[in-house]
Amino acid sequence: LRPRVRAVDCEMVGFGPKGKKSVLARISVVGRRGRVLLDCLVRPDVEVTDWRTAITGLDASCFEEASAAGDAAPKVAPSAAGLPGLVLDAADAVRRANTLLDAAVVVGHDLRHDFKLLRRFHHRRVLLRDTAFCPLLNAGLEGRAGRAGPPSLRALAREWLDESIHGAHAHNSVQDARTAMLLYRIIAPEWEQYVRKKWSEVPAEFLECRSARQGRKRSKPSESAAGAAKGLRERRRALWGALRGR
Repeated sequence: LRPRVRAVDCEMVGFGPKGKKSVLARISVVGRRGRVLLDCLVRPDVEVTDWRTAITGLDASCFEEASAAGDAAPKVAPSAAGLPGLVLDAADAVRRANTLLDAAVVVGHDLRHDFKLLRRFHHRRVLLRDTAFCPLLNAGLEGRAGRAGPPSLRALAREWLDESIHGAHAHNSVQDARTAMLLYRIIAPEWEQYVRKKWSEVPAEFLECRSARQGRKRSKPSESAAGAAKGLRERRRALWGALRGR
């Protein structure tokens, strides 16, 4: 058995004076292997004063009214390339997301603001895997000594996954959710051990059987891939051992 995990990431736009307050504009939820379970734009119920387009990739043109009355799944404008085709009211979007998250251990990066807008004030620590506050992931970053605040998802992806995300492009909430899930998966055994020691066992209703596919014979990985995987395992164990010895 292992925890049933789902990763979430939200994009937010600004309202109020200078757009300093945040409102949901997109929600993405993915499964353990990155399959998209929910990806929708959230129609703001307040007047947006800052779309934060450079970060979110959104602006007013991304939303349009359903072409026919009663359309349950209004579409985004054709100019909004790469964005989900589903636009929901805030209440419906939050309800759908929470239905998925209520049944799982939730993975994500710095979910404090996401949880606030999703109204997940009840979420238990034993059911949260936040990559921004994972000691093992943070210990693997070079040059973090003396820095305040959690590391960025971009920094963790570069260090642990050898991947470059964001860059000059806007954020993509599906990509960010998948990245957080990958970070969780590469250190899952140590992270789960840490959670058991610090809080408690994951409740049985949040566990699942391992996929039957994992028992099938797999093709032999290349020498370079096998070497990279071995190096990652050794590094993970060394970091975990150092943390346990503190």
